[in-house]
Amino acid sequence: MIALVFAPLSAAHQIILPILWFLQVSRLSDIATKEKTNRIHYFTYAAYQPVRRLLVSQITAGIILAVALSFPLIIRYLIGGSFIHVLEIVTGAVFIVAFAVCLGIMSGGNKLFEILFFLLTYSAVNRIPFVDYFGGTHNDLNYTGLMLIIIIFLLTMSFALRNYEIRHAV
Repeated sequence: MIALVFAPLSAAHQIILPILWFLQVSRLSDIATKEKTNRIHYFTYAAYQPVRRLLVSQITAGIILAVALSFPLIIRYLIGGSFIHVLEIVTGAVFIVAFAVCLGIMSGGNKLFEILFFLLTYSAVNRIPFVDYFGGTHNDLNYTGLMLIIIIFLLTMSFALRNYEIRHAV
């Protein structure tokens, strides 16, 4: 996080930020899979409104973690008046969490997310434009809108799959 303060803006945004988020891969990959890994999913699924309360709180905690890690860069962009970059960083943070939750629920484990997130981060650091999930190379609202559509799809799939798991006690 200290490097986000002192590095040039382009290097901080395009290289340091995705690497910093990638270093949290073990935390992010466990967001929706802890229950099954620790074999307490029957208890958590029997709780009062597990999707509304538990899953939403897990997603919110992941988003707070990702945004908090990028906070020095967000402050630098806010001081510079570049609000589109701030929106792209927050969108990237939400995308990471939605991607982790969706893949975790779909696969039932954390390895699929870890592998795909590694490939995604490696491609983003090497500036491949179509995998830019955090606005490192794209600076327009059209791409951010596309990312928001992808996020909505991932979260919708996550909630639908978790509801299916709870109803069928898989």
